Amino acid sequence: MEWITSKENRWIKAYRKLSTQRRARKEAGLFAAEGARLCEEAARCGLEIPQVLVTASALERYQSRLTPVLAAAGTVLGVSEDLAAALGDTKTPQGVFAICRTPDEIPPDLRPGGRYLLLENMQDPGNLGAVIRTADAFGADALLLSPDAADCYAPRVLRGAMGSVFRLPIHRGPLDGFIDRLHAMDLPVYAATLDKSSVPVWELPRGGAAVAVGNEGAGLSPQTVARCGRTVHIPMAGRTESLGAAVASSILLWELCGKSRGEGQGNG
Repeated sequence: MEWITSKENRWIKAYRKLSTQRRARKEAGLFAAEGARLCEEAARCGLEIPQVLVTASALERYQSRLTPVLAAAGTVLGVSEDLAAALGDTKTPQGVFAICRTPDEIPPDLRPGGRYLLLENMQDPGNLGAVIRTADAFGADALLLSPDAADCYAPRVLRGAMGSVFRLPIHRGPLDGFIDRLHAMDLPVYAATLDKSSVPVWELPRGGAAVAVGNEGAGLSPQTVARCGRTVHIPMAGRTESLGAAVASSILLWELCGKSRGEGQGNG
């Protein structure tokens, strides 16, 4: 195995660029994954991994997790602890880094009876990662993102999603187009609002539905609320006016996917 000692190495530069620049990820069709567990998830989900960068200590410490990663890697390069610290997007990097091929985008397979969450302009990477992980855990059929939402392959999103980005169908496009398609198959679409006269969250239908959640600060646009045609709210006691986007999405997903009625799969 070749060992890298210089920060000017082309693979070090390539990894840094993918880790920090959304445009670079889009143009190259690649993204940077950090950490033994995340890299393992990418390998087990069948992603192409052209390059792996790993420290000697990580090879020993995470041997079982790295087995599928090293088997899937096109090339494996060793890096020093100093280089790992420079590459890491976390305070204490594990010393495992991979350059992965972004999965090909496929048209969304929207079906009657499906359970979908639509996100409008969710720009906080931590929130998006948490929502992706929750949607995967509760068994949502797909996540539908507006074009201006955060990049699913940004480091903070990947960390928050804990590998769910590789498993959950996620599609990006104009929300009005998604909503129109859902309406065409007679699937009810609800806009999450603070309107207390709207349907309470526990009355979401059993036979499948979609719920739209808005930006962390502004909520859903009036145009999206109108297009959905129905509204849902989360009743709250006390003086709290609203919940954060990630927390609200989790509650809506719990009801949407039937977990509170014992209809969901698995133990959550």
